[in-house]
Amino acid sequence: MHVQDICARANRLLGFILRSTTGLTSQKALKLLYCALVRQVLEFSAVVWSPYHTGLISDLQKIQDKFVRVVGVRQGMNYREVPVNLMSKELQLSPLVVRRKLQDALLLFKLSNDVIKCPELLQKINFRVPSGTRSQQLFWRNHNPTPMTGTAPWPGSRESAALSPAR
Repeated sequence: MHVQDICARANRLLGFILRSTTGLTSQKALKLLYCALVRQVLEFSAVVWSPYHTGLISDLQKIQDKFVRVVGVRQGMNYREVPVNLMSKELQLSPLVVRRKLQDALLLFKLSNDVIKCPELLQKINFRVPSGTRSQQLFWRNHNPTPMTGTAPWPGSRESAALSPAR
């Protein structure tokens, strides 16, 4: 539900930008408006709510793809024929999922290097010390007996405790 609300808000802002700038063809100016007004909505606090369902990830990316297509149209291309990947590279817009993963990694770096001092959160991260040379996994996940317990924000949180069977 939260991701759909974010998508709706970002779509409204994108529509506002596109209606307000009908004669504007400058890629730089359009990208500046998109990044300042729309992308910040799509990324605000994403470390907390970042989706893992492919449908929700796709819904978020569709908004950026729509922007890229409109920029292509303003450059004289047909909407459906705009090469979104190529145009995104030209505009230097990384996929949103990549940006969210970078933010996740940055938070983890800051937590583990004591830049952010939050021992309660740090102790919820399960670091794994490899015992052999084959495994490259840095973290391990707790086994969740039901799919719902895996959707809790952090293992051991109130939500997952309420959903876990009594032991």
